[in-house]
Amino acid sequence: MDSIITKPLNESAVPRTSAVAREVAQPKHYAYIDALRGWAVFAVIFAHGRGAEILPISNLAVTGVQLFYVVSAFSLMLSLDARHRRKSPHLFRDYFIRRFFRISPMFYVAIALYVVIQGFAPRYFAPNGLTWWHIVTTSLFINGWGASHINSVVPGGWSVAVETSFYFLLPLCFIFITTLRRAIIFAISSFFLGGMMSWVCLRLLNPCYPPPQHYILSSFLELWLPNQLCVFAVGIALFFAVQETRGMNLISHSKTQMVWKVMLAAIFMFLISCVLTTVGSAERFKALGYIRHFPTAIGMALISLALSIKPLKLFVNPITAFLGKISYSVYLLHFAVIQLLDWAMEHGYIMGVTGRMFFPAVLVLTCIVSYLTFIFIEQPGQSLGRALICALSRREASVVRNSFGVLVPVKEESP
Repeated sequence: MDSIITKPLNESAVPRTSAVAREVAQPKHYAYIDALRGWAVFAVIFAHGRGAEILPISNLAVTGVQLFYVVSAFSLMLSLDARHRRKSPHLFRDYFIRRFFRISPMFYVAIALYVVIQGFAPRYFAPNGLTWWHIVTTSLFINGWGASHINSVVPGGWSVAVETSFYFLLPLCFIFITTLRRAIIFAISSFFLGGMMSWVCLRLLNPCYPPPQHYILSSFLELWLPNQLCVFAVGIALFFAVQETRGMNLISHSKTQMVWKVMLAAIFMFLISCVLTTVGSAERFKALGYIRHFPTAIGMALISLALSIKPLKLFVNPITAFLGKISYSVYLLHFAVIQLLDWAMEHGYIMGVTGRMFFPAVLVLTCIVSYLTFIFIEQPGQSLGRALICALSRREASVVRNSFGVLVPVKEESP
C-alpha cells in the first residue's frame, strides 16, 4: 500500500530533475587550457626523459609543474565561478567530491605501481628506506607536509601532494578574492610569506638532520605548499585578468597586437627567472634560486592570458590538446616508462634507444599507456564522482519540508 505523501503548499520549493542535472553539468570547455596542460607535461617529460641531449635546456621539469599549478588554479576558479553563477546549492561539497574522484583513482594506481617497481629500498627523499607510514601519508595526500615523505613513494608525487593541499585553500580564495587587485595582493603576500616560512623552518629544523641529509630539508622547503602558494595565486590572478580581457570586445587586429605585447612581457619574466636560476646555482646565492618560481609563474600566466585572447595554432592544436587531456596519467607514468626502458636496455632486450632517440621513445610509449589509463581509470573515476553528486542531489530533491517544517519524501507523479 502506497504511503500518503504530503506536498508543500509552495510547489516551487520542490527541486526538479532539471535542478539535479544542473548540479552535474560541466562548465564550458576551453581548448587552450588543455593545450597549456599539454605543454606543461611535455616540459616535464623533456627534462626527465633526457631531452637535454636534443636541446640543452635545464629546469624545464620545475617550469612544467609550475605551469600545471597556474592552469590548475585558473581552471578551478573558472569551474567554481560557472557553477556559482548557476546557483549550485552545494558548491564546495560537490567541488571536493569532484577533486577527490579526479585525483585519487589514478594516483592510487601509481602508488601500487611504484611500490611494486621500487619496493622499499632507500631513495633520495627516504635515504633510510621506505616504510608503510610513507605509503599511508601518501595515500591520504598529506605527504606534502613531511620532508622525507613528500616525494618518496610516487616519483613526482610532491606536486600532487602540494596541489591537493591547495584544494583546501581554494574555497577561501574564491570567497574572499573577488577582484584582480586582491588577487595580485594575495600573490605578492604569499610570495613573501612563503619565503619567510621556508627560511624560518630551515633555520629551526636543519639541526634535526645529520649533515649528509641536510639536502632533504632544503629540497622539501623548495617544494612544499607555502613556497609554491604564490604560483597558485598567480593562477587566481590570471582568472580575473582573463575575465577583464573578455569584456574588452577587441577586434582581430587589436587582439594580435595585445597577444604579442603580452608574449614579450612573458619573455621578460622568463629572462628574470633564468638570471635568478644562474645566480642561485652558486652556494652563496642559493636562496635566489628558490624564488625563481615566482617570475616563472608570472611568465606562464602571461602566456596563458595571450592564448585566452587568441589561441595561436603553434600552441593550441589537436596534438597539444590531446596531450593535455591525458597529462595527469602521463605525468604519473612517465617515470615508470623511463625505468622500464633503462632496464630493457641494460639487459639487452632493446637496442638503439639511446641519446636523442630516448626522449621520443619515452614520449610515445608514455602517451600510449596513459591514453589507456585515461580511458579505463581516469574517466570512470570522474564518472563515479559525478554519479555521487547526482545521487546526493536526487536524494535532496526527494525530500522537502511540509507546512509544519517537517522533512517528508516527495513522490513524483506519473506523467
